[in-house]
Amino acid sequence: MTKADFAVNPDPSKITVDHPGIVPGGEINAVEGEIFLQRVRDDKGNDFFVIFQIVAVDPYSRYMAIIWRPLPGGKRVVMKK
Repeated sequence: MTKADFAVNPDPSKITVDHPGIVPGGEINAVEGEIFLQRVRDDKGNDFFVIFQIVAVDPYSRYMAIIWRPLPGGKRVVMKK
């Protein structure tokens, strides 16, 4: 995992599946302070990236707390009420 600054927007176009920070499927241990980039895609047309940081982890693995924000760009579909 490469270190990142939560306040700085990464450039998703520079990240490939061969990037050393990519964790393909499976489980990883949640560690306070770690920062992740997640791509959001679905069948409704959403296709964007979010960055999130783990801020707290329960010692018994019952929960974790994160802060997150969407990155600029991409496509977000807003559902009509």
